[in-house]
Amino acid sequence: MPSDALQARAMAKLLQLLGWSWVGLVSADDDYGRFAIQILMEELRGTGVCVAYHRVVPRGYREEEMREMVETIKKSSAKVVVTFIIDQDAKALLEEVVRQKITDKQWLANDAWVTYATLSVPQNIPSLAGTLGFALRKAEIPNLGICWPVRLEEVS
Repeated sequence: MPSDALQARAMAKLLQLLGWSWVGLVSADDDYGRFAIQILMEELRGTGVCVAYHRVVPRGYREEEMREMVETIKKSSAKVVVTFIIDQDAKALLEEVVRQKITDKQWLANDAWVTYATLSVPQNIPSLAGTLGFALRKAEIPNLGICWPVRLEEVS
């Protein structure tokens, strides 16, 4: 599995390649979110990509805080929203995004939620159309999980 740092670096490169110079950031309120955003910010330094805001998905998904966070996204002139959140955070965030009828943002999604099938429901499509995401490719690893007999004399 690639590191979160690698994903953050790849997102920074993609932002540069696409010429997206004014972005918003949304992260999880945990080590994953904090670390990924820190790496992303370091990678963006000096690239011409500027951050309009950074909001953290509140723990417990408190309604008032979620509404305020999504209002920031809605009111911002940044059309690109980069996320480092888990699937449950994405579900809570998107419920509020849909409720506020936000359909003019381009989402750049991390692997932890972009493949989360339950987010691909009809009511989310207007808000998520065009989302770009990073995902791990599935790969078969031969003999994974097969135990080979080992003689004690081979171990010592």
